[in-house]
Order: sequence, then structure tokens, then C-alpha cells
Amino acid sequence: YVNSLRGLAGRCQFGASLDERLRDQLLLGINNEEWQKELLRQHTDASCLFSDVEKTALNLERADRTQKQVTSFSNHDSHQTNATRPLKTDLQPSQPVTTLIRGQHCFRCGS
Repeated sequence: YVNSLRGLAGRCQFGASLDERLRDQLLLGINNEEWQKELLRQHTDASCLFSDVEKTALNLERADRTQKQVTSFSNHDSHQTNATRPLKTDLQPSQPVTTLIRGQHCFRCGS
């Protein structure tokens, strides 16, 4: 959004008021209501610079992205942690036991 603003503003003849107009447009034109409230809360002074508002907006964007990554990692990790294997309830050995009877040969080795 910021890059688009700069590109569009470059075609206009704002002169010395360019920074102020970019700042105002960023504060009012941002499409995330929570971010807009935070930007307006932090930058109430009319003398704040566009670069200050831009830094705050970038920090909000970074924090939002990180929070989403943490949430998705946390959800994935908790599913894996909470998964359990079913308990074996039978007391039978897992593989059949082969018993040799006198006079019989081993089916594997022949002896």
C-alpha cells in the first residue's frame, strides 16, 4: 500500500506538503480497522512524519504475520502432542511363537 501511495504521489505536484499528505492518506486509507486505531493512537500529533507512521504500520504488519505463524504452529504442535496411540489390551505376543515338536523340522532352516 505504501509503495502504491508513493508511486501515485510522485505524479502529483504536492511539493512541500508531500510528506504530510502521504501520512494522512496512510492513516485514513489503511483497510485494517485495528491497525488504523493503533496508528491514530500512536500518532496523534499533527507534526508526526510519514516515515514514523510507515514504520509503525510495517511493525503492525510484521506482528500480524508472526502471530499467524505462531498460531498455526501452535495448533499443529498441539494436535501432535495430544495425539495418543491406542493401548494394547491383549496379552498375547505380537508375533506367533513357533514351538518345535520332536521329529519335526524347522520350516525356516530345515533342521
